[in-house]
Amino acid sequence: MENDKLVILYGSETGTAIDAAEQIQEMAFERDIADCTVQSLNDFDVVQNLPHVKIAVFCVATTGDGVAPGNMRKAWQFLLRKSLHSGWLEGVQVAVFGLGDSSYDKYNAVARKLDARLQQLGAQRLIPRGLGDDQHPRGYFGAFIPWLEEFWKHVLPILSPYYQIRENPDSAQSALTRIDMMKNTILLEILPYSEPLSTVSSSSNFYDPPEDTIHPEGGLCRGTVTCNKSLTAEDWTQDVRHIEISLSDALFPFQPGSIAVIYPENDEKCVSNLIEYVSKTTDLPSRGNSVVKIISNAKEKVVIDDKRDLLSFPNPTRLHDLFKKYLDINGTPRRSFFSRISHYAKSSEERDKLVELSSPEGADLLYDYCIREKKTYVEILLDFPSVRLPLNTLLQLIPSQRPRLYSIASSYLMHPDKIHLCVAILETLTPYKRNRVGVCSEYLRSLTPGQDVLFWIKSGCIKCPALESNVILIGPGTGLAPLRAILQERQMVQNQMNNPSEREKHSAIIGKVGLYHGCRHEHKDYLYRDELHSYLSTGALQALHTAFSRDQSHKIYVQTRLEEQKAAVYHHLINEGFCIIAGSSKRMPSDVYETFLNILQSEGGMSVTEAEQMMKYLLRTKRYIVESW
Repeated sequence: MENDKLVILYGSETGTAIDAAEQIQEMAFERDIADCTVQSLNDFDVVQNLPHVKIAVFCVATTGDGVAPGNMRKAWQFLLRKSLHSGWLEGVQVAVFGLGDSSYDKYNAVARKLDARLQQLGAQRLIPRGLGDDQHPRGYFGAFIPWLEEFWKHVLPILSPYYQIRENPDSAQSALTRIDMMKNTILLEILPYSEPLSTVSSSSNFYDPPEDTIHPEGGLCRGTVTCNKSLTAEDWTQDVRHIEISLSDALFPFQPGSIAVIYPENDEKCVSNLIEYVSKTTDLPSRGNSVVKIISNAKEKVVIDDKRDLLSFPNPTRLHDLFKKYLDINGTPRRSFFSRISHYAKSSEERDKLVELSSPEGADLLYDYCIREKKTYVEILLDFPSVRLPLNTLLQLIPSQRPRLYSIASSYLMHPDKIHLCVAILETLTPYKRNRVGVCSEYLRSLTPGQDVLFWIKSGCIKCPALESNVILIGPGTGLAPLRAILQERQMVQNQMNNPSEREKHSAIIGKVGLYHGCRHEHKDYLYRDELHSYLSTGALQALHTAFSRDQSHKIYVQTRLEEQKAAVYHHLINEGFCIIAGSSKRMPSDVYETFLNILQSEGGMSVTEAEQMMKYLLRTKRYIVESW
């Protein structure tokens, strides 16, 4: 690594930052800079190698509430160490490009912090950081394309002593380099179906436990759906589901605020379409039941994306299961996909269009045709019928299916043998009026009682305060899910305290709880209404403040109700009270935070600086907790 001249590192949650990183690498290939590497920050040995790199490029996304993606978190924690001196990266030139969404409060926070930290450690900034924005008419390309032009202006003079740099970049050479890298990486053996195959096997690491999994040694949970019903009115625009998943064995204990990591399955029609496509290039003795055995033909593991290598699937497995469970066939292809499949197009017209879609000049077309329309891998292949991909190439081009995270909406104390989920079905209408539905939410909606679900349980951001603490809960929409778990937990403790044989397990005092819940209409999308009112009557909940934003001419939100109760809210804050906020990470968390700042100033007579210091103290001491998505 000491000889590396150009290293491209990424932190990516959904794959967009990977695509940006790979585009830089492909542009290097076009210029005959053939030995630059692309890796996730976690996979790159930052400790040993980063100080010896000549040029390091960072493409990093910001997720949730300003959080770094999982595949860079370990490296980021190392870079934050106070023991690193200010000259640790002296001599290293860096360029940072961030990918974010300006509708979120902490827009591109990770890129901003990383850029500043690298300079603190002595790195020299090659060019100003670039910040891609999903809200731009061209998506992140709006900032990325001009940033790339500036990047290469500065990089080529630095690298010219080491390479015979091609003056006229050759995009065909770049794509062929990629194709050659994939060509013989894996071999496939297609067999007729003969006996049931395990979908969860010891040879597979597809279902490996994620970070912060509770009791991973207990193994993957296989639950059975016992209830799946809508919580919203039939004539309401969004369907929100209440789903109960039961286990034959009691679950291991988990706290309110825990998260279910769900493995979705793809829509059957899309699976059938892809099997039909494959049948035109591959002999399938049993169609979808044909068994695929993957054999590595590479010296190292076959890395397809940062989530897995190709041999992570149960192997051998049915072709149907590969497309149904393990590959993200309904994902939106990245720019590099078009470049790579262009070499398999028999039609020159289709080939030219695919090359255009993958080029910097075609960024507008790519954004309008694919990204805004949320086109899927299956749809792209059907749109370009002359493209005939061999199955082993197809398996390397489609990323693995990602599990989705849902806050558990129930308490282990109340339901030790099941979990409840509160799931909003993600439905959108594209600019060309095409209906798109979220892969996992639609999968969960489709489940009927008796069907199985695979999941892990992991810790969330919410750490429940002691039972004697007073707590304000704020949860608009499905943000109510983890708060419902807290209320159920307190209800069960209260029930136990009313039972003489159970009373000694708990302290004599249970703190007061106030809930602020918002939705659009009281009679259309007020979630768990009867249950919440029952907690008021039993004393598990002392105050319920609802905000129905569309039931009157003026908008009413949870922050409106907080302002109305500002004296009580201020008293709560200065008397060791806790605040837990859950819900969308777009505007709500920042609006609520601003409301608390205003209350500290108006009720406590604090200056802006004093109020900000107070809020930072509450965050630092975990008395102000935000779980957003």
